[in-house]
Amino acid sequence: MNWLVLAFVIGCVTPAHAGQWAADIERDQYGIPHVHGARDADTAFGLAYAQAEDAWPIIESSIPYYRGTAGRYFGPDAARSDYLVKWLGLWQDITDRYDSDLKPATRDYVEAFAAGLNRYAADYPERVERDVLPITGQDIVAAHMLRHLLFYGFDAAVAELTGDTRARPISAPARALIGAAPIGSNAAAVSPRRSEDGSTLLMINSHQ
Repeated sequence: MNWLVLAFVIGCVTPAHAGQWAADIERDQYGIPHVHGARDADTAFGLAYAQAEDAWPIIESSIPYYRGTAGRYFGPDAARSDYLVKWLGLWQDITDRYDSDLKPATRDYVEAFAAGLNRYAADYPERVERDVLPITGQDIVAAHMLRHLLFYGFDAAVAELTGDTRARPISAPARALIGAAPIGSNAAAVSPRRSEDGSTLLMINSHQ
C-alpha cells in the first residue's frame, strides 16, 4: 500500500535532453511538473519542455507575434502587431546587443529554454502546424520585450496616438479611474518616514 501511494504522488519521470542540456520532468498527482537539472540552464531547458507539453499550440502561435511576422500567418489584424514590433525596433536592438549586452549565463539560459521547445517539437512532430522552427534564444528575449509592453497596455496608447482623431483632450487631469471606480494592480508606496534611507519608494505590478 505504501508503495502504491508513493507511486501515485510522484508520478512518472520524463527525461529530456538535447546537446549540452538535460533535465528530468517529474509530474505530481495534480499534473504539476517538477523540473530537475544540474544547472540553471538545464532546468530552463526542462521547464520549456514541460511548458510545451502543456501548451504547445499557444507557444507555436505566439512566435510569429514576437518576430513581427504574425500577419503572414493570421491576417491583416495580426499585422498591426507586426507594425508595433518594427516601429519599436525590437529586432534591431536584439541583433545589435544580444551578444554584447547579455551575460553569457543569461544567453545560455534563454538558449537552453529555446532548445527545450525545439526538442519537444522534434519529439512530437505531429503537433507542429506552423513553420516557426527553430525557435531561438533571441525569440525568447523578443517575447519578453514585447509582452511586458503589452501587459500594461502600451499598444492601446500607441493606437490612440496614431488614430485619425484625437482620443483625449489636451492636458487632461491625471486620474486612475474607469467611471467612478479606481483601477490599479498590486501597487504599494512607502513614505520617506517609513523607509530606512529616507527615500520615497513605489512598487507597481510587482507580480511581473
